[in-house]
Order: sequence, then structure tokens, then C-alpha cells
Amino acid sequence: MSILQQERSPLEFVPGETRRIPVKFIKGQVEDSPALIKNIAQHLKDFQRNILPIVVKVLGEDDYEAVQNLQILEAARQAEIDFAWCILINDQILPKVQLEMGELMTVDITKGTEQEIFDVLSFLKAKNPALNKIDPSKAAHGIVDHRMLHDITGLSFLTKLSCGLSAAKLPLVAKFLTYPDPPPSPPDPESIDITKATEQEICDVLNILKTKNTALKNIDPSLVAHGIIGYREGQAIASLSFLTKLKCGLTATRLPLVAKFLTYPEPPPSPPKPPTTTKTTKTKTSTTRRRS
Repeated sequence: MSILQQERSPLEFVPGETRRIPVKFIKGQVEDSPALIKNIAQHLKDFQRNILPIVVKVLGEDDYEAVQNLQILEAARQAEIDFAWCILINDQILPKVQLEMGELMTVDITKGTEQEIFDVLSFLKAKNPALNKIDPSKAAHGIVDHRMLHDITGLSFLTKLSCGLSAAKLPLVAKFLTYPDPPPSPPDPESIDITKATEQEICDVLNILKTKNTALKNIDPSLVAHGIIGYREGQAIASLSFLTKLKCGLTATRLPLVAKFLTYPEPPPSPPKPPTTTKTTKTKTSTTRRRS
């Protein structure tokens, strides 16, 4: 071991780096044949080192967990070898290791062919008894049909394909059926004065709002914008309530979702009413003079 390696902290490593690590610091159990382990242990006693590295995940200082080639770790314990050559990895690189070892198959279900999706699901079905009732052909066909009409942002739609994938089984396939993260939501649009804005400007604002809020998915931005232009040509805009009469998808309950983006000037205050004049009725009073 070089002086540089001795001075570096065990937590400072490049994923994929190879190091000699004390066997006592490595966790992991294996259920391979005792005869196989004994055979490997005899080889390690004779050679005093392992040629095939153990793949370990770094958990902390002097704390490792074997994730691949655990049979070598167990053999090193039996052979009483103090150090073993290991490849250091983290959680981010673990799937890549599993792919190279043939233990993990993934497919991007937004791009993969129906056959590629079928192959991955068939692999999972053969490997995991809990998935023995899924129908890879039906699931793959359903995925391809679904993505033609919808953006894939999750796997919950698989439970509706009658292909054997229930909500409880989705976690068993989730890391194998991948899809890109959805693009970040666009920022809120700037509010516009609908008494002055063009029809296109109004339509653009409503399109952004429709994209950001699923409660507005049924509105028709083009119809709303056209209706606003037509309405303001005939009368002053003093509220948004008229939008509910355009049959454009904006109901009274949805108006608050767009209200702060579709603005209009406050109507001028009404002129003060002239003071009301009250007629006074003169009443004649008779006085009775006393005669002296």
C-alpha cells in the first residue's frame, strides 16, 4: 500500500477504486455450498491473496458491506486472511455493477421496443417467484399502447392493464422499468391586463396555467382568449364571471385558479349622487288672540 493510500481517509475514494481492506471490517453473509467455500479458502491459503476482488459498499470509516463475490469474503474468513482486495462503490454505482454482473436488466419504457420490455419482464419473472403470475407480453404491449397517448411519469398505470402487476408488486419491477424524470414545471406566467392584451398573449398565459395545474386540464385556452376579446368589444370588463358562460371549461370553482393572472383595471368610482332635496310643508298655525 502506498504512502498516499495510507494517509487518505477510507471515506475518500473514487467509485470503482481497488483497495486492500481488513477482512474484519467487511460485513456480509453467503449461502453458497460449504464445499465451494472450502475449496476457495484452500486456494486463498496457498496464494495468500484473492485475485477476483470483492465488491464492497462504503458505509463509513472502517465499515464496509460486501455486495458481490461474497463467497470470496467467506472463504477469506475461513482461510484467516487478514486483508482482501476490494472494489469500492457507492449506492449510485451499484446498479452499474449489477448490470455488468448480469444481475440487473433495465429498459427505458418511454423508448424501449415492445420486445425489449418483454425481455426484461420475462427476466424478472424467472428470477423472482413473487412475479410468477405476471404476463410479460400483456404488460409490454400495454406499456407501448399507453405511451402513445400519455407521457409516462410513473408506473401506477400498470395496475390497470390486468397483466398481474398489482400495486404491491410494482416495487419489485420499479428499478428495472425506468423513465426520464419529467421536465421541471415552467414558472408562473406574468399577469396580463385582459382589457389590453392580444388574443395570443391571453392564450399563452392560459396554456402555461393549464400545463402547471391539472385542475385546469379541461379548459380551452383558445376559446377563452377569443371569448375575452369578443366580450370586451361590447362592454367593459368589471369581473371574470362572464368566462363561466363561454363553455370553455372555466367554471365558477376554477376562476380563482386564473384570477390573479387575468387582470383588469378597477372600474372608476361612481360619481357622487347629488344630495336629495326634501320638500318642506309649511303649516299655518292660528293663534288665538285673547281679547282683553
